[in-house]
Amino acid sequence: MKNIVIYYTDVFTGKGSHDLLIKAACDYAAVRPSDIRLVSERGKKPFFSVPVKVSFSISHSDNIWACSFCDSETGFDIQRKKVSTLTHLKISKRFFSLREFEFILNSAEPSEEFFRIWTKKEAAVKLLGTGIDENFKMFDTLSTGFTINGLQIQAENINTPFLKDFEAALACNQDFKYEWKTM
Repeated sequence: MKNIVIYYTDVFTGKGSHDLLIKAACDYAAVRPSDIRLVSERGKKPFFSVPVKVSFSISHSDNIWACSFCDSETGFDIQRKKVSTLTHLKISKRFFSLREFEFILNSAEPSEEFFRIWTKKEAAVKLLGTGIDENFKMFDTLSTGFTINGLQIQAENINTPFLKDFEAALACNQDFKYEWKTM
């Protein structure tokens, strides 16, 4: 079971993401800023070397900045729930699997289900470091575990009791538990 720590702040203005990332990484790894190194390799997801590898995944929505940290690959997404149902249906038809799209169409709460699925899909592709591409529609997130390109992924929507009107999801390549930390 992997432990994932999610750092967040609700005073994000769109600037200073790198500084927040360094501050959170130092707290997670219990090191000084001079002890860590951000490693970016072409075509791969960046990570920290502190001296062990630390995986992270940043997401922000409106005034919320958050980042997950783990010693294994992680993907994280957070979204404010603020788009119309008609927009949800258009996005779902374009980017979701047929089963996910039909699930939303038949749901009593299509907007809620849209954000649950969207954040799980985003967290999964952030785990892989691929982003939204033609494969985004090719995998189905209606179950907790699923496979993308041969990799088994565990993804779930996570509780955000202190962030009203937000949906969040985490993904990891194995079972996990998580905790939130304020910055």
